[in-house]
Amino acid sequence: MAMWGVIVFCVAVSWVSAFPSPQLYTTPEDAQGRSGRIVSGWEAEEGQIPYQLSLRMVSPVGTVFSCGATLIHHEWAMTAAHCTAMRITLVVRAGSVALTRPAMIFETVEHINHPGYDNIAAGVQPDDIGLIRFDRYVEYTGLRLGLVLESQCLINT
Repeated sequence: MAMWGVIVFCVAVSWVSAFPSPQLYTTPEDAQGRSGRIVSGWEAEEGQIPYQLSLRMVSPVGTVFSCGATLIHHEWAMTAAHCTAMRITLVVRAGSVALTRPAMIFETVEHINHPGYDNIAAGVQPDDIGLIRFDRYVEYTGLRLGLVLESQCLINT
């Protein structure tokens, strides 16, 4: 009987060893110990960065997190995948630098993280990018505009 116990134990150990262990990522050294503020940043004026969005996310256990996002289309934004990984609710604030007085506030419909990003081991890691789709059409105004990329012909001039 003891022999069967040893055999079952050996099979169990070999079975568990066959699965790759998750790769853990650490915060880059140059980002460790930093505060939540942007280094060498400044207070933005109303309308100065009209493509900037504020995100508030809720995890499955009820913890609230905040992140930034960039408006790239009337119905889409781009953000870091670690902002949306394992989140059940995402609330977007747009059109103001004052988080208590946003011009728009709404929830999102879905988020899509890069397929190479490991949502379970959330945190800073390779492929840390994602898209967020809104439940409404965000009309562009002086306070809300999609990000405009520089023309190819103007790069390095």
